[in-house]
Amino acid sequence: MQIHLILANLPLFIYLSLFIMQVMKKRFSKRLHTVKDFIYHLDLLISNAAAIKRSKKNSDIQIKFIERIMLAVTQVNGCRLCSYAHTKIALESGLARNEISALLSGDLQTAPEYEHKALLFSQYYAETNGHPEKTEWCELVKSYGKQNAEAILVNIRIIMFGNIYGNTMDAFMHRLKLQGSKESSLFRELGILVGIIPIFLALLTKSIILKKSKNQSLLFDCNPQNV
Repeated sequence: MQIHLILANLPLFIYLSLFIMQVMKKRFSKRLHTVKDFIYHLDLLISNAAAIKRSKKNSDIQIKFIERIMLAVTQVNGCRLCSYAHTKIALESGLARNEISALLSGDLQTAPEYEHKALLFSQYYAETNGHPEKTEWCELVKSYGKQNAEAILVNIRIIMFGNIYGNTMDAFMHRLKLQGSKESSLFRELGILVGIIPIFLALLTKSIILKKSKNQSLLFDCNPQNV
C-alpha cells in the first residue's frame, strides 16, 4: 500500500525536487559585507561630512567622471541595484552605452586617459574594502592634487556605502524568495537594513562630540588608517 502511495506521488516528488534544485541554483551570490563593514563605511562618510560638502563645489570633477567612478566601484562589488541606477544616471549624463558596459565589465580603456589612475584606485579601494595602502593614496594625491583627490575619494566612499546597502537589500529580497546567500544571514541583513537609522544617529553623535568632520588632515596626511 505504501509503495503504491509513493508511486502515485512520484511525479510530485520529482517536481518538488527539481523546483528546490532550481531555487538553490539562483541563490544570491554577489559580494556581501558584515555589519562591522557597514558601520565602518558609514562612519567614514559621517565623520568627513565637510569633505563631502567641499567635493560638491569642486568643478574639476565633472558628472561624467563621477559616474565612471560609481560604475568602476559598482563593478567590483557587483551591486545589481546600483548598476541599474547608475547606468540610468550615466546615460542621462552623456556616457555612451558601450562605455557603460565596458566599465561594468571592469574595462577602463574607454574612459579618458586622465581618469585612468582614479578609476584604478576606485577599483582597488573597493577590492580592499576601503583600506588602501599609503602609497596608493599618495599616488592619487600626486596625480590629481589634494582637492581633486579628496573629491575622488569622497565619491568612491559614497558609492562604496551605496553598494553595501544595495547588495544587502538585494540579498534580503532573494532570501524572501528562498534564495538567500550562504555567506550571510537574516540577522545580518536586517542588522544593516533596519539598523541604519540608530547606527547613523550614534555615529553622528560621536562625530559631533569629537568634531571629526572639521579635521581636514584626515584626508591629506597619506596615513593609510585615515584614508
